[in-house]
Amino acid sequence: MKFNIVLKNIRKWLWRLAVSYMLGFASAIDQDVKSIDDSCFKIEQTIPDKKG
Repeated sequence: MKFNIVLKNIRKWLWRLAVSYMLGFASAIDQDVKSIDDSCFKIEQTIPDKKG
């Protein structure tokens, strides 16, 4: 009887640990993606505009 209660508690805490790890990992990936230079989306002007 006591053994089942211990197993349920271990399972509960392992589940919480796994979920918190996954959420933290997703947050780290999100921060890494935000810091990537988006130079491929910038448009550079190579020929100057004609004024006049």
